Amino acid sequence: MATRLGVHAERLKAAKALRTVKGRKDARRFAFEGLTLLGEARSAGIVPEELFVTQDAYDDPLVRELERDGVATYIVEPASAAQLSDLSTPSGVIAVAPQRWCDVATALGDSPLSVVLADIGDPANA
Repeated sequence: MATRLGVHAERLKAAKALRTVKGRKDARRFAFEGLTLLGEARSAGIVPEELFVTQDAYDDPLVRELERDGVATYIVEPASAAQLSDLSTPSGVIAVAPQRWCDVATALGDSPLSVVLADIGDPANA
């Protein structure tokens, strides 16, 4: 069962810190937003540690499935979700997952073709 968080909850402050490079580096975690990315992450084997969702988003089947699978789920006010969001129109679903790092050889594996992007200013443009 999801836990309701107040606007001043420490978990919200920790999740909000992930909006900065320093916050992500210190926590070794990252946040991503929206049901589409959440579904894609699940398909790629990335299971979030926490979900912060509005009451409306809590009713989504994917959110409920992740909660049943043991992902800590928190219901937050829309204003709190907006503070966690980088979007002008927040989706109401913010997931927090651990960063996964590996060396280049492991990342490239046996793939005959690889694309490497360096110094991307805006990953959305890639």
